Order: sequence, then structure tokens, then C-alpha cells
Amino acid sequence: MKMSLLFNFPQGKNAVTTPRWQPVTAQKLRYCFYSWPLIILLLLSSRLSQAQVYQGDELWIQNQADLNNFNYTEVTGSLYIYVTSDITDLKPLAKLTKVGGGFYLSYNDNLSSLVGLEKLTSVGGPFYISNNPKLRSLAGLENLTRAGHLHIEDNAELSSLTNLEKLTAVGNLYVKSNSNLRNLAGLENLASIGGQLQIQFNPVLSSLAGLKSLTSVGEDLSITYNSALSSLTGLENLTSVKTGVVIGSNEELSSVEALKNLTSIGQSTFIEDNSKLTQCCQLLSIIRATKGKTVIQRNATNCNSKAEIEAACAPVTITTQPKDVAVCTGEKATFRVEASGTGLSYQWKKGETPIPNATSNTYSLEAVSPAHAGTYSVVVTRGTSSVSSTAANLTVNTVPAISAQPVAITKCVGQAAVFSVTATGSNLRYQWQKDEADIPNATNASYQLSSVSAAQAGSYRVKITGDCGTTSSEAATLMINAVPVIIDQPVSATVCAGTTAIFSVVVTGTSESNIKWQMSTDRGASWREVKSGASSVSISNTTVAMSGNYQFRALVLNECNPVTSNVATLTVTPALIITSQPVPVTKCTEDAASFSVTATGSNLRYQWQKNGEDIADATQASYHLSSVSAAQAGNYRVAITGECGQVTSEVVSLTVSVRPIITTQPVAALTCSGEFVSFTVEATGDQLSYQWQKNGTNIPDATSATYTIASVSTTDAADYLVKVTNTCGSVTSQKTNLTVKPALVLGTFSAPTAPVPLNTSFSLSVPFSGSTVNSATWNWGDGSTSPATTSGNTLQGSHKYTKPGTYSPVLTVTDACGQTTQATYEYVVVYEASTGCITGAGGFTSPKQAYKADSKLMGPAVFGLYARYKKGTNTPEGSTLFAFKAGKVKMAFASTLYESLTISSGKARYTGKGKINGQGNYGFLVSLLDGRPDKFRIKIWNKEKSNTVVYDNNLNSTADAADPTTVITGFILVQTSKAAVARMSLPGVEAALEKEFSPAFRNYPNPFSNQTTLEFTFEQDEEYTVAIYDLAGKLVSQLPGGKAKAGEPVQVEWKAGPYPTGVYLARLSSRQGIRYLKLVIQ
Repeated sequence: MKMSLLFNFPQGKNAVTTPRWQPVTAQKLRYCFYSWPLIILLLLSSRLSQAQVYQGDELWIQNQADLNNFNYTEVTGSLYIYVTSDITDLKPLAKLTKVGGGFYLSYNDNLSSLVGLEKLTSVGGPFYISNNPKLRSLAGLENLTRAGHLHIEDNAELSSLTNLEKLTAVGNLYVKSNSNLRNLAGLENLASIGGQLQIQFNPVLSSLAGLKSLTSVGEDLSITYNSALSSLTGLENLTSVKTGVVIGSNEELSSVEALKNLTSIGQSTFIEDNSKLTQCCQLLSIIRATKGKTVIQRNATNCNSKAEIEAACAPVTITTQPKDVAVCTGEKATFRVEASGTGLSYQWKKGETPIPNATSNTYSLEAVSPAHAGTYSVVVTRGTSSVSSTAANLTVNTVPAISAQPVAITKCVGQAAVFSVTATGSNLRYQWQKDEADIPNATNASYQLSSVSAAQAGSYRVKITGDCGTTSSEAATLMINAVPVIIDQPVSATVCAGTTAIFSVVVTGTSESNIKWQMSTDRGASWREVKSGASSVSISNTTVAMSGNYQFRALVLNECNPVTSNVATLTVTPALIITSQPVPVTKCTEDAASFSVTATGSNLRYQWQKNGEDIADATQASYHLSSVSAAQAGNYRVAITGECGQVTSEVVSLTVSVRPIITTQPVAALTCSGEFVSFTVEATGDQLSYQWQKNGTNIPDATSATYTIASVSTTDAADYLVKVTNTCGSVTSQKTNLTVKPALVLGTFSAPTAPVPLNTSFSLSVPFSGSTVNSATWNWGDGSTSPATTSGNTLQGSHKYTKPGTYSPVLTVTDACGQTTQATYEYVVVYEASTGCITGAGGFTSPKQAYKADSKLMGPAVFGLYARYKKGTNTPEGSTLFAFKAGKVKMAFASTLYESLTISSGKARYTGKGKINGQGNYGFLVSLLDGRPDKFRIKIWNKEKSNTVVYDNNLNSTADAADPTTVITGFILVQTSKAAVARMSLPGVEAALEKEFSPAFRNYPNPFSNQTTLEFTFEQDEEYTVAIYDLAGKLVSQLPGGKAKAGEPVQVEWKAGPYPTGVYLARLSSRQGIRYLKLVIQ
């Protein structure tokens, strides 16, 4: 199948506007396409099933479905993807490597990418990429190396030609009417164009840099109507155009300098209508390169004819260059230049910086300063031709100025002395003077005297001369110092050890402040300074080790070299010193005794003394007594005499002791625990010491004649003895026995833990051990007492309480030793069953943070409580006891007054006052929850200290209205009745009682042993359940429930035979609330 397209081409190679093919009309083409869809599809589908090379003259693809069936690697004829609206993806062309004819990729309304053509390397005919309004880049053409012609036209979104980097040769290249194309990047490897190069109607194209490798154009070069193009940079390597050059109507074009290597134009050149073209000297070489007609017109001034350009671009010649200038500060300096021709303009520069308003052939500075020094040049311009002069130096000479004056010098005879000066100025010359007379050959910035003499002392200065004047320095004095003389040298000294040696010197020509003393401790091998500013030096506490080794000399300092005295040597005679004193001696009668002394010194002599009197013939370093007696006891010392004086030893004693003897033995003892007991021994002898023993073991700190035990315990029962010792020996007493009667110890109470009904017998018992019981009494806490009964090793008692409340019975016991022991039971809660009340007793572990005085404390806490309303009133009464113990802290709280009480459906809260440990004025709040499990809270505050909280075991919420959170062991029982319900408020908490629930609820018999009958009545029809719990909150029995009729009693039987004796709670539940009843199995 073959399909034809009609193209119109304008004729004439020299036309300014670039010819381009166009469809006759898009409507005709679309009509043609729509006439053949079935045939094209049949052709395409038949060809697709054959070889991978398409052999036809033309291959048309008009929609994406056709394109998706493409499966060729080569098309030998032409390929048309032309006038489509749904083609968006060229990836089906991924195998295509070559098109032998033309490749027409035009008028595709929605094509935005050429991705899919990555393997395409060659197009034999024209390659049209045109009129694709959404095409943004040429990505996909990375491997295209050649094309017969390449047309890139009317692609509105295309911004660059990137991805054509492998394209090296092309027939014609047309880059036209791409409204967003900004540069030609991508054509960097294009070296030659066989036909025309047309770059036209690209409104934002600003750079031709992508054509940097282009060297030749086979036909026309046309660059027109590119309104943003300002230069032809990129065409620097272009050397020949075979036919003609057209550069026209480029609004921003200002330079054609990039065509400097274009040396051959085959026919004609047109440079027209470039309104900003001013840099046109290069056109002269283009005119010379053009073999035919040249038209240059309607460009900027001086760029509209060959004559005009030659006049503007004629070279400028400088005939007289600016010359160097040297002046002094404040003088005038002038530079001048001369150049040939007329119409010249000038611009002077300092260094590379133009000087404002310096635009004539001369430039003057009226009063120069050092800042003006530098190089000056001028640029001479005529038209577009300019030339720069050589640079001329401006040297600014300054008046001689001294920045560092000569300074005065003091030297000793023979030393070197140097005077120097520092000055600024031009071409400086120096002349030194002494006493204002020139010194021969002293013509440098410094003047040196290598070895001064007294005759050279005087006043020195320097005279400095430069190109801009003369100045003289200040005068500096040279002084010559004199040398001191020693008239009396130091003399060697001999002294006794421990005394002070003095060495002195007499000097003239200086003061004592210039004398420094040196000492050597190694016979003169090395020296160190020990004193300065004095004519003498002393050394105290001399030792024999210094003798001969210590030497002294004086250095007399001056401005010249120090003068050193003779060396004086120290000789030290040993001092008389006792190095080891006599020591005291203690002996028993008839023992031998000796005293001795050790001393240093020369020619020593000894004399021993007793009690200050000389002892005959006792003249040695030691004194010996072979057999001492009591008469020889006393104080002894020795007097020692030598060449360096006399010394007496310390006084020491001779003590004569007698051996110990026991005269009275300790006596055995029988006592009770807790009583006082003592053992005593009597003995004779000197300086006796004692050590008591228990069962053969030393008793710590038992070291006197009497051993006392303040409070005896059973562990003290043992055998005791004492050992008596002095320096002459020891003796041991007889053993004696201590027998201890045991004390009475009370055990743990046994008692019911449930609340006790009023007027009901309550029993307590407690075991005891140790001693026997003489008497025992119960104090029941309600003002009554009774004797305890004894059964074996158990004390018992029982009592009936006549008033409801919380009680702490106390048992007082006196044992066989007469000692009294007490024990308290906490708590007994007594309630009156006929009225609504709150009872409870138990314990819990008090948590950290509860006790506010020490938030780290935690420990056991117990409580007992009873609360109710006084019969017929809204006044609460009862008692609350609470105790907490941790470490050394023990807090016992007892209520003294109830202020408010709220009872509501298994919950209760009441407040009042009380005391801690029997003292103070404290407020309290108790919150209770009668449930599973029971919960308890107590909050106590000090009413005398701004209501500071003392204790609160509710940690999660401290609000008074908060429910208790602490689970207890024990029980809490909240009972209500009509007589006990009242609407009251705790301080700061508004209490709204739940709906009153008061069915008649009782049981009989109670107490009971095998079974009991529960009976209750509701005021209206009601569904109910009944359950039995023990006091630990554990469900014991779930009884049958049902529906009760209003006013009719309901009876439920509970058989309690299988359950142990004790207190149980019956729980009656309905929609109205919960009611409890206490049951007692006996």
C-alpha cells in the first residue's frame, strides 16, 4: 500500500524567510486518513506477523492501538506518526533501530515524550519533529547519529535539544518557531551540515553555544527573527558557508564577533534590521570573505555600510606615551598622552580602575600625597577602535621623618655600644655626630662602638638628608660606669654545732643593696644565692655535716661585671646532744634494773643523780642496780659535760612493785530477770588491774573490782570469775554462779474478728510462757475490769459491752518475780443491731507517701471503728481507732468527736476530731466501702497548723469525696435503716444519697448451728438475689432468687451445717440497692 502527502516548498535559495513544508490543509489530511483506516490496519496487522524489517514504501500509524502492535527493528521506507490525538506513548517502538526513508512525527496533539526511540540510530530521509504541542524534550533520541534532514519546528513546550549529543552529521537542519526553546544544547558534536541551517522565529532562544563544533554549512546559513538572541557565541569554529549568510531582525543582537573565523562565503551576505548591533568591526572580515553581493543596512549607528564600519573601526595610534613622574608630597603631578587622528576620546586609569572625569589627553594631581602613588595609563578611543597606553609610574617622595629616635646608653669600659635611628623618606643619607661634631665614616642608620672607653662618654645624634629636605634626631647620652672594690674579704669561721656562723664583707664604690651572698654545700663545686642587699650573711643550726663542705662568697653587682670576694669556709665542732634518753624502769623487789644514755660531742663526761643528788662512782653512760629494793625507788637522771657545753638528761623513775593477793572472793547470786546484780573482789598489790570472765571468756569493759549487770536476763546465767594482775604477776578468783529466774512472756490474742452485737458475750484468750502468774486483770476499755482466769498456760476472760463503740481491751499480768506485763487487743467493735450503723476492724500495709512527715515510710496499720446516728437525731456518735507503725514512728489516733456521717448503699463517709498519741487537735475523715473486697480510707489533718495533712492512705485521689482505694484484711459492715438515714454533708463535699432502700430484712434464729431462715419484704414488686459471704469477702453460698410481690414476706432457707462457726454476711440485692445482714454460726 502507498499513501501520498502533498508538500509546498518556496523557491529561491536567497529568501530571507526559511522555506518549510506544510500540509495542504490539516482537514484534507484527516479526510485522507479517515478514508483508509481499515486498509491500513489490515496492512499493518499482516505485516506485523512477518519479518522484523518492514519492506514497504510507507508505514502509517494513526492511533495508539496501531502503535501498540508495532514489532519492527527497521522500516525501509518512510514512517508516519502523523495527525493523531490519542498517541501518548512511543515505547512500542523500542525495537526500532533504523528508518530508511523519512520519519514524520508531526501534529500529535497529546504526545509529550519520545521515550521508546532509544535504539533509533539513523533516519535516511527527512526527520520531522514538528507541531507536537505537548512535547517537552527529545529524551529517547540519545543514540541518533545521522538524519537526511532534521526539522524541529512548532513544538510549543520544547525547551532544549538535549539528547541529540551523538548526532554528528545532517543534511538540512531547521530549528524554527519553538516558542519555549532557550538554547541549542545537545548539538555539541554536530560538525557539519550538508545543506541549509535555519534558526528562525524562536522568541526565547538566547544562546547558540550548542553549535561549538560546527565548522561548515553546505548551503545557506539563516539566523532570523530570534528576538532574545544577543550574540552568535557558539559559531567560533564556523569557517565556511557554501552559498549565503542571512542574519536579520534579531532585536537584541549586539555583536557578530563569534564569526571571526568565517573566511569563506560562496555567494552573498545579508546583515539587516538588527537594531542593537553595535560591535560590527568583524563585518569587515565577513565582507572580505563574501564572494558575491553584500548588504548591510538598518542596524545600529556605525554598522550600516562598509565605509561607515571602516571609519568606526580604524585603529588608533598613540604617538607619545605618558612618562613616569616623581614629586614630593604636596607638589603637582601631570601625565600627558599624544595620539594620531581626530574624534578621539580619553579615559585615564589608576591601575585598572577608571578615574572619574579624567577624559582629556592630560591628567593632573594638584597636591599629591603618598596615597596617589601608583601606575597610571589612558585608553584612547575612536568609534569601535581603542588602544591603551603604557603605564607610567607616579612616585611620591616624602620629607624625612624619624619614627624611632636614638636612646641613651649606659655601658662599662670595654663593652660595645650601638646607637640607631629609624626614619622614612626618599633617598635618605645619614651623618652621626658627637657633641654636635661630625663623626668620620658614621653614615649609616646605626653607629656602633665596639669597645667603649671613658673618653667616649658624651651626647650623640644623627643628621638625616633626603630628596625632600633634612632633619636631625634627638640627642642620646652615652654613660660609662665605674667598678666597685672589696677592701675587707670574708673570713672562714669555726663554731659549735647548733650555733650560728656569720660572714661579712666591706666594699667601696657601691651600696649594700648591690651585694649578693652565695653558698656552696659541695666544697665550691656549685653555688646558689642565699641572701642579697646586705654586707653580712649568717647560717644557724649548724651541723657537723656542714663542716668543710659549706663555703660562702660575696658577689658585688654593678652595671659592669660583678666583683667576686674570696671564699670563706665553715668548720663545725660537734654539739653535745643526747640522742637517746634514759627510760623509766618498773621492777619487782630483788630484780635487776639499769639506766643508760646515748650522746654526741667531744670529750664527754657523765654523772648520774638520784632525786637531784650525785650518785658516787656513777660516771659512765650506763648505771646498773643488781637487786632493787623499795628504798631505791625514785627519780634518776644524768649530767653530761663536753667541749661545746653541758646538758642534763630527762628525769626517769624507778618503780618497785609488790605481787597481787586476793583477800575477798566474789559471792554467788540468785535473781529475777530485769533486776540488778553485782560481783565484787578485794585484793592487795601495786597498780592492780581486773578482768572479769563469763564461762571462761573475757567480758568486754569489765575491768574494775566490781562487775555489775543493771538488768539481768536469762542469758546472763553463768559462772563468773575475775583475774587480778599487776606488773609483778596475776591471780585468779574462785568461780561463782549467777542463777536467773525467767520472765513471763505473753503470746498472741485469740478472739472473734467480727463486730460484736450489743449485750453479747465477747471472749478473749492469750497464751503465756516463762515465769508463773501471780495475778492477771482484764481492763475492757469501757470502765470495767475483771480478773483473768488461768487454764494451763492460757489466760482467759469474757465481757458484755452495754454501749456500742470501738474498744481496746488491756490485759495486765504480774509474774513470780513481781514484774508486770501488759498486752492490748485492737480492736473490739460493738454495734447496736437495732439501728443503722457502721462497724469495721482490720488492717493493711500503709503505703509510701501516706505518712506525710516521712513519705518513704511504709508499714503495718490497724483500725477499729463504730459509727451511727444517735437514736432519733441527726447527730453521729461512735469511736474510731487507727494505729500505724514504721521504724521508730508510731502513730496512734483516737477519735474524740463525730461531726458528720453519710451512709449510702454499701458506702459510708464520716468526719470528726481526735488526738494523736493522746495529744493535739486533729480533724479526720473516714471513707468506707462495704463490698468485695472491703476498702478503707482515713485522712487526718492538724487543725492547729492550717489544716496540714498528717496522714492519707488514698494516693490516687486526695479529694475528700474520692472513694477509698485501700483493700483491707478484716471486715467493714455498712447497715442502713430509716432511722439511720439522713442527708448530711462532709466538709467540702456535697453528698446526694441514693434512692432509699429499706426492705425489712431479718433472720431467725440468730445465732444458729444448722440452718436459719432469711425473711424480707419489699414495698413494691421486685426481683431479688440472695448470697452468703464470709468476712474475707469470699462467696460461700448462692441462694435461690426470685420475684417478690409488694408487701408479701419472702422466706429463704440457708443450711449452714457444712460451714465452720463464725460470722457471715447475707447480701440481698435488687434494683433498689443492696442490704446486708450479719449471720452467726455457733
